[in-house]
Amino acid sequence: MTVATAAVSDQTAFWRNIAATFSSKILAAGVGLLGTVIIARSLGPDGRGAFAAAIALTAIGIQIGNLGLHASNTFAVSKDKAALGPVIANSLWLAATWGVLLAVMIAAFAWATGMTHTMGGPVVLFAAASVPIGLGYTLLINLLIAVDKVSRFNQIETGLKLAIVVLTAFVWLLNWADPMSFLIIALLAQAVALATILICLTPAASAPIRPSPSIFLQHAPFAIRSYIVGLLGAFVLKSDMILVQQLSGNEQAGHYSIAVAMADALYMLPVAVGTILFPKLTSAKSNSERRAATIKMVWQLGSAMLALAILAAALSSTAVGILFGKSFLPAAGMFNILAIAICIMAVTTILSIYMAAEGMPWIIIPAWVTALVVNIALNLAMIPTWGATAAAVNSVIAYAVLCALHVWQFARMRPSGVD
Repeated sequence: MTVATAAVSDQTAFWRNIAATFSSKILAAGVGLLGTVIIARSLGPDGRGAFAAAIALTAIGIQIGNLGLHASNTFAVSKDKAALGPVIANSLWLAATWGVLLAVMIAAFAWATGMTHTMGGPVVLFAAASVPIGLGYTLLINLLIAVDKVSRFNQIETGLKLAIVVLTAFVWLLNWADPMSFLIIALLAQAVALATILICLTPAASAPIRPSPSIFLQHAPFAIRSYIVGLLGAFVLKSDMILVQQLSGNEQAGHYSIAVAMADALYMLPVAVGTILFPKLTSAKSNSERRAATIKMVWQLGSAMLALAILAAALSSTAVGILFGKSFLPAAGMFNILAIAICIMAVTTILSIYMAAEGMPWIIIPAWVTALVVNIALNLAMIPTWGATAAAVNSVIAYAVLCALHVWQFARMRPSGVD
């Protein structure tokens, strides 16, 4: 096989994996949308708001607990497949120890801040208890991509959504619908998915699945930088839901949660591209090769996202009315604003992946700090008066600031590496 033929074959496989991953996410989103409709119609805006806040609390807990290993694991195994066994063991150990401790800390925080009263004590406690399983899933799922098991990755991601929706419909038909029941369903499904990941990864491990402090320490600098960026990113992306719920109440949070769910569906394409792009950029032979691939992907993805956002905004009111009912129609306007934010975030995602593949330079951390400060400050000032719509507008502003800082950093990175 000639070099040119090999390059074409590699590029074909790359786009095939992106197409498969994106298709899988569309299917998962369609299935997940059905679950969202069932939950929204059975709980109403108030109950949906409490449920969404609980999910956001769990997501923040997982982000706090991952210590950057979700990125450094993929980085390590993409460069050296022999690291798979120790990486699996390190991840499980972290989920079983630090994850449990973090769950206790989250429960204590919720009690101290009064969230147990606005959301319900049992709901908060179960959201906290979901952190260890969710942490294990997060640390291990992308390893399937790193060992070229893209189809297994897609099957597990889709299967998890399908299992949750089937169980959600079952609970709804039995008239057991409440936030606590739906949280239990999500936890059980994710536990099964985690076990499935381990079954798929174990045969690919050439080294024993035992904890390895040396591998942990070797990739600790990358993990720490990734952790800080990821933690700041989680607060930028998720803090608005908590602030809306606390400052404007469960009904506004319920409306906003639907808008966010629709925006998350729009964001599936950047996620699919990023999932496949990161190992490819990490294994690239030179910085110039990574930069060229990144610039090309920014233009391609940016154009595609703009077209998708325009189409989605045109259909949003009709879709919300049909799927969720008239009581959720305010979510359509919020989504139309968030669609702009998602287009901006798609570009930021690609640039972030490039920087991660370059070793995650420290200089990008101030960009996320700036975006977080802008987002929270604007939300605290505007949500009490203008409600969840203000949160959507503030997301556009914060994401624009973040993207501008990423573009600036990308432009100043030397061709031979990072500053």
